[in-house]
Amino acid sequence: MKTAGRTAPGFATLGAILTLFLTTSAVRAQAPPPQCSQATLSGTYAVSGNGSTGGMSVAMAGKITYDGHGTGQATFTQSMGSFISRYAAVPGVYTVNTDCTGTETFGTTNYDLVVTPNGHEITWIVTNTSPGAVFTGRAVHLDASGALHVTKECSQYVGQAGGYCTITSSNLAAIKVGSKVFYEQDQTANAAAGFFSTDVFLDAGPGNMAVGHCTLDAPSFGLCTFSNGTGQFAGFQARIDVSPFTSSPTEVNYHWDGTYSFSPAPGS
Repeated sequence: MKTAGRTAPGFATLGAILTLFLTTSAVRAQAPPPQCSQATLSGTYAVSGNGSTGGMSVAMAGKITYDGHGTGQATFTQSMGSFISRYAAVPGVYTVNTDCTGTETFGTTNYDLVVTPNGHEITWIVTNTSPGAVFTGRAVHLDASGALHVTKECSQYVGQAGGYCTITSSNLAAIKVGSKVFYEQDQTANAAAGFFSTDVFLDAGPGNMAVGHCTLDAPSFGLCTFSNGTGQFAGFQARIDVSPFTSSPTEVNYHWDGTYSFSPAPGS
């Protein structure tokens, strides 16, 4: 029996659950889709695949290196039936769409592919096989962790928020030459204390950004740490020692030397 002006507890609870479910679904529906680009594929990947053609099993293993700008190179060994073939430095081209799908061609073989937004894994299928044949596989980025050695030129940073340095060399494919490092704080605000502490943003192209923090003392020796990022920098972590060096009277240069790792969280 329902009392006037009151709602039965069971119906009230059900209504709250339905409201929460619909609200959560709406928020998820509005979440931005992943954003990929040519730069999402950069560095060296371990690649493997298998399938069949003409009644024979086919398998391959090797590595592919992408330059982040649409070209690459593959070296791999292929087994077809009882025959082994080895291929070295096969040139290729690739395209990555904003929705993280794409295509590539190495030698005379065409592929459709899907890449994770952080660029760490590729799933692919050969598209120009003969009738009845199928060949699929995956590739995994090899740059999981290691030593980091980067240089940057900072003539465009004069101690004010919004200034930046430009990467001039890097041993990590994700940190491309020409990438920018932007500083959030005004250095003069900490001048009296003898140190400079600021959040930093490493911008390596659309959708690819690492976030971190730097603390420096005069004459600009110090420490930078990175804790995460977007695109290729999802799960990126680094500990970097900073030191200045001079290559010409008109340039202000710095070394970044340290270690890095990638450990993307689920959903990154």
